[in-house]
Amino acid sequence: MISLAADVVAAFAPLAFIAGLMAASRPLRDGRRSSRSVLAGAGAGVAAAAPVCALAAGGGNLIAARAALDSIAVVAALVHAGALLLTEDRRARAGAEVFFAAALGLSSMVSFASLMDEKGITSVAVVNTELLLNAGAIVLGACLIACLAPLTANAAPKSGRRAIAGCLLAASLLVVVPRFADVLLALMRLRAIEVTGALLSFAAKTNKLAALFPYLQLAMAAGLAAAFARRRTVFSQHDLSMMPSAQRRQALTVVRGETRLIRASAGLLCAALAALLAHDLYAGRPETITRPVRLEADDRGAVRVKIAGVSDGGLHRFSFVTGDGHVVRFLLIKLSSLKKKMRIGVVYDACVMCGDKGYIQRKQEVICLACNVRIFNPSIGKEGGCNPIPLPHAVEGDEVVIGEDELNRGAKHFSEVVSIRVKDPVTGKTLDSLKAPSRHEYMGTIYFFESDESQARFLASPESYVGKPRT
Repeated sequence: MISLAADVVAAFAPLAFIAGLMAASRPLRDGRRSSRSVLAGAGAGVAAAAPVCALAAGGGNLIAARAALDSIAVVAALVHAGALLLTEDRRARAGAEVFFAAALGLSSMVSFASLMDEKGITSVAVVNTELLLNAGAIVLGACLIACLAPLTANAAPKSGRRAIAGCLLAASLLVVVPRFADVLLALMRLRAIEVTGALLSFAAKTNKLAALFPYLQLAMAAGLAAAFARRRTVFSQHDLSMMPSAQRRQALTVVRGETRLIRASAGLLCAALAALLAHDLYAGRPETITRPVRLEADDRGAVRVKIAGVSDGGLHRFSFVTGDGHVVRFLLIKLSSLKKKMRIGVVYDACVMCGDKGYIQRKQEVICLACNVRIFNPSIGKEGGCNPIPLPHAVEGDEVVIGEDELNRGAKHFSEVVSIRVKDPVTGKTLDSLKAPSRHEYMGTIYFFESDESQARFLASPESYVGKPRT
């Protein structure tokens, strides 16, 4: 919920802030007319996003469509900056403002719609609590954005025309740079331009820095609000006592109105900042797997898990450290109970296609953290697709039994290696597995040696040092 509200703020705050600055930059007599035209242009751009998304998705050219819209937004920002710096003609400036607002509204809405399609507002096709909460978060974010434009338009004039123009150009730059980087990435993906290291580096660094741009825009808005608060209208008690009754009431009305505006601006900025921080520090952080329970093999070379401990329907994660220090993770989950016979899914916490990022559980689905594919619980243990890799096992009484050799073979699916204390089978010296000079695999077991000479003696007669292999 917090994440969606922050997404709305991040997507539309530049549009609302720039629209407010545009209205504040015009003379008072033109301010209302400018506000209406700018808001109408932005609204038209937002409204046009739905058919554009439908047409692009239907033709399979969503990447090209987004690149084209971002390009239009970049051109519109440059046209508006040129009109602001090079001409005093009101009509030219008004036309550039409307063009920029419409292009930015369309680009912002299409980007937000693509993000919502990727994240998903709900995982089912019915009205449920998840859908209501997410819809409420979007409405909350939209309300914050709707208040930003008029508050900016009313607070900015006390900062002066130059300060407004500077903020307007800076806000436009924060809009242009990430969109230009997105256009470059899209053109490289579509093979319209050559892929080079310099372009990739620029796009990657820009996208990394783009997460800070909403905070910079809020900082500019806070600066304008602080300037308004510093220059607000103030009357002393002596001045008020000397005024006629009607003039005194008018003066008090002005003071109260400016005080409300200051409080509303502070509340809005705090709410927007809280949403962004909550998203970046909590809700927007990538999900991680739970800490696995470390298990060891018994004297018969098997790892055993009590069925009663994994029969609650939850996803239970375990790990086993192989002889060479590889951490092998595996999962157990109850799949069904038929005729008093429980079926337990036993799989590696890895996928052939996505690697060892791992899986998490949400309600009745298991989700791959690498590609976000949702897997229905009863299919756990089956091969193919993005399903977890099946782990051969046996059920003995009330235990799931997994052979140590099976887990050793599964080490190839995992990249984590830890340091363990091992012994040279020839000399008996204790070694660090990660620092041992040499190693050798014999009958499925890794042995470590303190020197090449020790390894050569072992290879000459392995059974004299480790005995016959266990069956």
